[in-house]
Amino acid sequence: MTNQTSYDDAAAFGYIPGEAPALGREPPLGDAEIAHARELLLLPGSTIAGAGRALGISAQTIRRYVPGEPRSR
Repeated sequence: MTNQTSYDDAAAFGYIPGEAPALGREPPLGDAEIAHARELLLLPGSTIAGAGRALGISAQTIRRYVPGEPRSR
């Protein structure tokens, strides 16, 4: 059984198809933060945990969202 509500009825109840909000969360890191994390990781003696502390995020977030980051700990 499907709901066959017409467009006019849907608009009357405040639902307009096509104006639905985007699903999902916003990514935790933008392009600038990813670039900054990469710069921090290239510094001699840097660690993933240290870069995370400097950015205010967890090391796991860096591992998950910074492509090409070193996997050594």
